[in-house]
Amino acid sequence: MSKKPPLLLLLAIVASLLASCGSSKHTSAIPYQSKGGGRADTRTFEIPKSLPPQSNALLDEARRWLGTPYKYGGEDKRGVDCSGLVINVYRSALDIKLPRSSSEQARYCSPLQKNQLMPGDLIFFATGSSKTVSHVGIYVGDGRMIHSSTSGGVVVSDIESDYYVRTYAGAGSVDKYRAMISKSSAKSTSKPSHKTPTSSGLASSGQKTPPAQQPSTAPAGEALPYKMTPVTSLPQKSTTPVTTNNQPAPAVVSETATPVPAVKSNRTIATVTATPIRESKQATKATVPTVSAESPKAKAEPTADEARKAVLNSLIEQKIDSILNK
Repeated sequence: MSKKPPLLLLLAIVASLLASCGSSKHTSAIPYQSKGGGRADTRTFEIPKSLPPQSNALLDEARRWLGTPYKYGGEDKRGVDCSGLVINVYRSALDIKLPRSSSEQARYCSPLQKNQLMPGDLIFFATGSSKTVSHVGIYVGDGRMIHSSTSGGVVVSDIESDYYVRTYAGAGSVDKYRAMISKSSAKSTSKPSHKTPTSSGLASSGQKTPPAQQPSTAPAGEALPYKMTPVTSLPQKSTTPVTTNNQPAPAVVSETATPVPAVKSNRTIATVTATPIRESKQATKATVPTVSAESPKAKAEPTADEARKAVLNSLIEQKIDSILNK
């Protein structure tokens, strides 16, 4: 009977110690001192307004888990471990399902350098004796991550502290998450910066639709002295004779042989007359000779070849006469 009181006393002491350890996770003061120096762990962080909507939703969901106690294998607000926090945040914010363990999540992600991290990416650590991944956190920017720590529950820690630099095992991005951001950025950049008036809008306001204009080729700062408008078809070539000074252009003069009165000489004489032709502005004035010839002996009209020969002979004889008279 004398041995029972000491045994009961020992059991009471152990029970009190266990109760104090269990409650310490809920009553710990914040901020927590980070492992191995660096900035102290906190239970708050700011979300920049410039982030894409997917990143904003992801970090906003992660912030709701701050203060949740650590529980190995846990997946709810009563207790959660590091990988359980990650799968809950991605599933609730973006409906993206990830593997359960931190090592599987590392293999699932596309590798990144630490300087390529953006808010929402994952960062991995090998905290055990082996070099395999055993811990994961969600990068929130400014060199910090949110994770479920065994000592403080869900907190925000400095990834450049000595402990996390020493145990750093790599970083990665979830491809579906990055694809959502790229698609959202493409849509925002494709929107026009200003509205252009449409034909229906001009019609409703009572304004006429402005004609389409060709690009201006005037120097910078100078206006064109004329307006350029597009044409729908090329101009057709006109068959009407060109007139100058409001006078009709004469018909085309053809070379014909006309009889001329006989002269004293028996030689065939040809007369050459010149008729001016008025042409368009692009052509210079020219004269087209009208040749006529007649033989006094022939009653029939000479042919064109005979008329040409007569003209040539006449010209030769005139040239000879002018030489002899000198």
